[in-house]
Amino acid sequence: MEHLKEETGYFERHREEWLRAGHEGRWAVVHGDTLIGFYPSLGEAYQAGLDACGMARFLVRQVSAEERVEIIHRIDWGGIGA
Repeated sequence: MEHLKEETGYFERHREEWLRAGHEGRWAVVHGDTLIGFYPSLGEAYQAGLDACGMARFLVRQVSAEERVEIIHRIDWGGIGA
């Protein structure tokens, strides 16, 4: 996850704060050093990241006291089905 180093660092620096604020179990979307928001599902978080960041990289990670990492690779289908 070297390519998401800034986002991962931001997440880790704020994780305890977010847990105390009651966001445990919600999905955080982070772009650079900016929190896009918290979402109830992975799908909603991913869509919010796409809406906010377009093709730029962003981190979607569940706020949890235990370490869990979900990796979703974006697929460029080119002109398939177009």
